Amino acid sequence: MTILNRQPLLIKTFTLLSSLVFVAQAYSSQIELFHFWHQKNELQAVDVLKKFSEERGYKWKDHPNLRGQNEKIFSLLQNRLLAGTPPTAAHITAPNVNEWQKLGMLRNVTLLAEKRKWLDVWPNTLKTTFIKNNEISAIPISIHRVNWMWINLAIFKTDKMTPPKTFDELLTLAKVLHKKGVKPIALQNTAEQNFALFELIALATLGPDSYSKAFIDLNSSTLSSPKMKQTFDRIRLIQPYLHDFSALENKLKAPTTNDAIGAFSHAAIQLGGDWIKADLIAGGLKPQSDFLCLPSPGTAGTYSFHSDSIAFFKLRPKATDKQSREAQHKFLDNLLKKNVQHNFNLKKGSIPVRQDISLALFDSCAQQSSYDFNQAERNETLVPSLSQGMANNHMITINIKNLVHRFFNDKSMTSNKAINTLSQLGKST
Repeated sequence: MTILNRQPLLIKTFTLLSSLVFVAQAYSSQIELFHFWHQKNELQAVDVLKKFSEERGYKWKDHPNLRGQNEKIFSLLQNRLLAGTPPTAAHITAPNVNEWQKLGMLRNVTLLAEKRKWLDVWPNTLKTTFIKNNEISAIPISIHRVNWMWINLAIFKTDKMTPPKTFDELLTLAKVLHKKGVKPIALQNTAEQNFALFELIALATLGPDSYSKAFIDLNSSTLSSPKMKQTFDRIRLIQPYLHDFSALENKLKAPTTNDAIGAFSHAAIQLGGDWIKADLIAGGLKPQSDFLCLPSPGTAGTYSFHSDSIAFFKLRPKATDKQSREAQHKFLDNLLKKNVQHNFNLKKGSIPVRQDISLALFDSCAQQSSYDFNQAERNETLVPSLSQGMANNHMITINIKNLVHRFFNDKSMTSNKAINTLSQLGKST
């Protein structure tokens, strides 16, 4: 799952745009959304937004889904901004919203949020995340838990296995499954999936406090600590038991390809966010009967969160753009309506941002996610996801991701070399 992230270079690239007032799009009553969702469940969630908008008389336009080509999508958006013809809205991570906000390109939606009393139903963590400089420039629309483990019950019941609770138990189980000829853990050898696994192992090894010092504060001592070295050591230990199903993925290039089902048919365990669950359900599988959702090994009591957010671009305030500005306002206003929040998150596998929505129709994993989120917030063990771009800006995130991906693929790189490189990132900021 990748969304519109961009580094502080945006400031340099778009300084000339800071004084521009944007022109509305070609269709005066059109709603156009740039996003990177392409999985079946994600597109079903987007359809909720589309249907709700079309029922109110607005023409809907999705940005073309260029699977695996996120940089191209960003370039297209960049070109639109340079041309002064932005879309209605875009899917952007919270840390990067600040960069766009500095350029003066984003609409301040604070007054509407106050009028609709959205802050009364947002978790405190999201208020802290999305209110910067006393302004709200993006609307959170979902809460995903990233530190999940998905158990293939068909394999676990057949082999009478117990789900692992710690990393050591995971490693032991992986060795046993491997000897039985069962693929232990499904993981594509991509930068994104390697980074996601790194996050879960780091969270288990460091704990929430040191995780935050490392990846939010970029504390160089923590980045070069024995625990960080152990994180990389653990990656080396688990690597022989990771099953890369990329060959299957390469054969299935349609936008609705279901990665999780492909992995589920090959391995006993998947590790990652609850978009995996939504894929499994979209593929006809059911929680508790076909699969279990449990905290990733070593992370019980902590919650690594990701929140999809939508930012809105400024449009030219002139009479001929009235319909366009009205369409944008309506789309913004509708995103957090109860029925939209309920149905969008039900399809996407996440839980609603609004805490006044019943989860009676949500699956047991979503209900557990909601409970665990609230517990972690109370216990101060809630952390922003590193791999999903919530912990730091894009430049830092991409540098760590590239380092991790190199480590996965360069067996000559030692854990000491990895943490030395990592600590330099902290010193250079």
